[in-house]
Amino acid sequence: MPTGRRARAILCYLALARDRKASRERLCALFWGDRGAVQARGSLRQTLLELRAALPEGAYPLLADREFVTLDGDIVTDLDAAEAAATPAALVDALAAIGAEPALDGLHFGEAFDDWRAGVLPVLDRRLRKAVLVALDAAAAAADHAAARAIADAWAVRDPLDEAVAARGITAEIALGDRSAAERRYRDLAQQLQTELGTNPGAALVAALEAKPPPALASLPRSAPAATPAPVPPASPAVSGSLPAASRFRGTRWLRTVTIALLLMAAIGATALLRSRAPAAGPEQVVAVLPFEAAGSASDGLFATGLAERLVDILAADSRLKVMGRATSLKLAAEPAGSRYAWKKLGVTRLLRATVRSVADRSKVELRVRLIDSRSGETTWKRSFDIPEAQLGSVASQLAGEIAAELLGTRGSAPSATVDDSIDPQAYRQVVEARQHIHSREGSRLIEAWELAGQAIDLAPNWAEAHATRSIAASLMQNYTDMPIEPLAAGASAAAARAIALDPKLPAAQEALSFVLEGVEPDKAILAASRAVVLQPGNADARRRLAWLLRGDGQIRPAVAELEAAVTIDPLWHLPYLDLGISFAQTNEPGRLIAWQTRYADLSPPSGERDLVLANTLFDTGRAGDAIPIAARLMRTEPRLTYAALSWIDSMTALFAGDAVPDDVQALNSLPAMAELVGGDLGGAADLAASQGPGVWDDAEAAVVLGHGLLATDQPDRLLRLYRTRFAPPEKYLKARPSTLAFNRHPGLYVAAALAAAGDRAGAATVRRKVVTDIARLRKFGLAVPQSSVTTAAIAVMEGRQEQALDRLEAGMAAQWPAVCHGPVWLGTDPLFHGVRDNPRFQSLLGRCRQRLDTQRKSAGLGVLAKL
Repeated sequence: MPTGRRARAILCYLALARDRKASRERLCALFWGDRGAVQARGSLRQTLLELRAALPEGAYPLLADREFVTLDGDIVTDLDAAEAAATPAALVDALAAIGAEPALDGLHFGEAFDDWRAGVLPVLDRRLRKAVLVALDAAAAAADHAAARAIADAWAVRDPLDEAVAARGITAEIALGDRSAAERRYRDLAQQLQTELGTNPGAALVAALEAKPPPALASLPRSAPAATPAPVPPASPAVSGSLPAASRFRGTRWLRTVTIALLLMAAIGATALLRSRAPAAGPEQVVAVLPFEAAGSASDGLFATGLAERLVDILAADSRLKVMGRATSLKLAAEPAGSRYAWKKLGVTRLLRATVRSVADRSKVELRVRLIDSRSGETTWKRSFDIPEAQLGSVASQLAGEIAAELLGTRGSAPSATVDDSIDPQAYRQVVEARQHIHSREGSRLIEAWELAGQAIDLAPNWAEAHATRSIAASLMQNYTDMPIEPLAAGASAAAARAIALDPKLPAAQEALSFVLEGVEPDKAILAASRAVVLQPGNADARRRLAWLLRGDGQIRPAVAELEAAVTIDPLWHLPYLDLGISFAQTNEPGRLIAWQTRYADLSPPSGERDLVLANTLFDTGRAGDAIPIAARLMRTEPRLTYAALSWIDSMTALFAGDAVPDDVQALNSLPAMAELVGGDLGGAADLAASQGPGVWDDAEAAVVLGHGLLATDQPDRLLRLYRTRFAPPEKYLKARPSTLAFNRHPGLYVAAALAAAGDRAGAATVRRKVVTDIARLRKFGLAVPQSSVTTAAIAVMEGRQEQALDRLEAGMAAQWPAVCHGPVWLGTDPLFHGVRDNPRFQSLLGRCRQRLDTQRKSAGLGVLAKL
């Protein structure tokens, strides 16, 4: 190897470059960016001479002309060797050669090189990790568990915190009969996760450890190879959408911290793998359980619909079946050409229809069920049941067993009952009806759900689901009713704890715990949601709930994986598509967003919901002005679509027209402090944010409103008092939960600016270090670089690197202009950028922001921007 550091780095750069080729101008900018053009070109010529002298003669010709430098020949990097490894042993050798050190470690030649290195390293790591996972899955499929263990051991040297690979290693060791080694691997990883990240192992890792070896292993010695691989059980996370009132600007209000992460995406892959290996009787059976019709009262109708949903959850737990979700089934029931539409648009093979009628004295329920072939429209199976009232608790499980047997032949088996016959039938009815009220998210119906669950508890005090239902209703009532929050919160917590104590494997109990912990211990809330999904992987509501929590914690890619799973389960449910839009805006993947929106539109959903998804897609791809008229029309014509109002508010606020939003409408979507900020009262906004007390630092949006308002109104001392009240000594801030961004700004920026203004350079540097760490974490989990460009530019301003700050803003605007220009905080008056306010480049950038905003305002029928 050449002795010069730049020569070695150029060799690496060319080996990784497209076509092994780079322009002289690019190489000069990367390695001599701090020198003049003439000196940089001269240094490059000298370095190329050194490279030619060091490379083996004739092996890797270095070709250079006036414009380009090319590394010729058959170049094989260590990454290429790992990806091309034909055997597990070859891959293990390649991993051993690569070792644990980061690629290009220790090389630093200026910001341009650092930016390139920061961009290329994740790509290299992803490629290497993919090669490892592919090899692990191939070894498992071939029942070569010894090879899988060797690969997992080799990868652990490079990434000892990779839970997905560790889970496969544990599975291999259990399949080999060496459970003590599996437990040792688990303990070592758990200790490192706690030490380095402050988290516990995720659900999939726990499930892998708890898995039993295949029956064939029972009589084998511990060292014998397994006859059958023990697949990693699917793990993932859980619950239905939280606040509809939470917008893309408010995505950080309820969720804050660390926890499960990329493991969840691996869990979805495991679920798909298990389904693909499951035995199938001919073509896959895709079933839609339509809402059961009731011949009696409205109460009977709620019970009938709830009974159908219970049946969906039980059938969806069978990996041999695919079952459509609740929203899709509701729409199919209302579709005039339901059978043909279900087959042609969704691939549904069977429709289940049923009628429910209670006899006059309520001694029994008459249930009439039929399966319909969606291709021909003919009834292929029908059955009548007379269910004694006392046996209502097990009717869904009994029915699921009959249907599974019909669809799967001899392989169909009756799932075990989720509720037994000992439950008081009236309590059972009340809980089923209460769950239907909870789906509505309407205040009055939530109160009714809360009361029904309370009555059920009186009748069945030891029934976990009654307590879980009451807890969920109380949690949601805090957001959708005017009832006092403190008693509701206390009641929700007590009911969730009781449900967990009675039945920790009840999905509703974990869902309830997730709601209770959401604003208190976010990491435990995510874990509870994860357990709920593990318990009911075919539930789209549970997956969307988990995605909500993950995205609020900054774990965007795992959230996307959960949302994509949700829309696959429930393709006509419009809400996950809205959430995907928010997530893909944060990852800057408009192509994926548009593809999902197009797929949804192709399913011919109800026009109002289709237009709502379109409006949000427009907003998330930088066309808020086009979204505003669509959302405004939906507010008039589709009042049940409450998200239309939220979309309108978000779009108006983004274009600095939030002051035109009526106060009562603005209250749907905002903290009071946010409303004051939109209205221009920065001091009032800061006062309201400060009224949250120490909790303001746990809410990224409130903390940004606080910092922006106090610095803009020349109150840095007040900001520092609030900061020091919570974080004394300052090092305590470094150990605080990782923060997400609000309005594309990290809340710590304002504290750092206030500390610097007070002359506390060490304190300001401490806070900036925390900001940089949090940004790195967010990018690891999917945040696009443009989304953090305002934050990274602000740090550069504070450190006196004005031109670099402007470069970052320019790059952010070029890649994703709304991340720099959208409201409610105007870049031009943000106190963080006072240091560059008079810079011509900064003023030019503000002018281009105004042009973009005015173009969108014109689309919405708004006037040009007034002076901000």
